[in-house]
Amino acid sequence: PSGSSSLALYQIGIETSSDMDKNGELVIDEAALRNALSVDPDGVRTMFTDKENGLSAKLNDAMDSVAKTSSANPGTLVQLAGVKGKATEENNTMFSRLTGIDSRITSLKRKYDLEYARYWKQFSSMESVLASYNSQSMMISQQFGG
Repeated sequence: PSGSSSLALYQIGIETSSDMDKNGELVIDEAALRNALSVDPDGVRTMFTDKENGLSAKLNDAMDSVAKTSSANPGTLVQLAGVKGKATEENNTMFSRLTGIDSRITSLKRKYDLEYARYWKQFSSMESVLASYNSQSMMISQQFGG
């Protein structure tokens, strides 16, 4: 049977923890749950299993919205990170960003290599000129009796 339950989780003894360290954790009041099951077992069942408004249907919808692996309509996490072995493996936000970062690293490495070569050439040229000046300086010193 399908139908909407008039119950809410808190009415059957299921609530979120008030402890800040357990943010979002569900806490079950066993006595309240047993009472709800004895007073309205069909309502409790419907609350969880109704195909349109049941908790399981809503959880399924929430999971699909973030983790659906369909190529035509992927969930938000699949759009972000993709699924290995699927079309989204290389067609997702993270892959695009990583590809962009790899491209930028390659470009920067190329610039570094060019700058390194340029500075090495300048340094070698400076060393050569310094060696020539030192040689001339020694010749001049010897000429003047040093």
